[in-house]
Amino acid sequence: KLEEHETECDFRTVPCPFSCGRDTMFKKLHHHLKESHRSTHFKGKGESLSITWILKESHFSGNSKIFVNGVWENMDGQRFYCHLEKLDGKWISWICVEGGETASRKWKSKIKIKSKNDDSNIDFEGKVFSIDCTKTEIVPIGECFTMTDEEVRNLKNLNTSDEDKLSGLWGKLFIEFSVEIKTLEEVTQKILESV
Repeated sequence: KLEEHETECDFRTVPCPFSCGRDTMFKKLHHHLKESHRSTHFKGKGESLSITWILKESHFSGNSKIFVNGVWENMDGQRFYCHLEKLDGKWISWICVEGGETASRKWKSKIKIKSKNDDSNIDFEGKVFSIDCTKTEIVPIGECFTMTDEEVRNLKNLNTSDEDKLSGLWGKLFIEFSVEIKTLEEVTQKILESV
């Protein structure tokens, strides 16, 4: 009972969902985000968060640092945090819920890299992580969305119009983050797997 309470307690310490390296009390998370990250992330309200990321040729050279952070609140007031980062030559993305393991078990993530023509979309469905999880815990378990440079280049070529190219724009990446409540069958399956 005490262990379960500690994983959901408002006074527990959680890592910043935007990977700034600061830990903060869960109860004071909104204050930290307002003070430290007001303009460093995308924001939205609704069932999903869509982001258009402007690509540069330099994103594909060496180990250039790329990351995109976003937060959105669904219609029931539940907050979600999304992250896209290039790590070791791979484009990796995941979603966290503002809550503990109990909250994260209810949801599944949906990440879609969209193309102008729907035939070339890349869809991912997977785990929603609790706000307590850090990047160093999330990435190694392999339950996040991963793309190669080649896949991103192919989408870049599909999403860049002739007009964009004439204006000097190198490329675009259209990303949609959303979540869905798991079905009773999916929740039961997860419980059975953990026993």
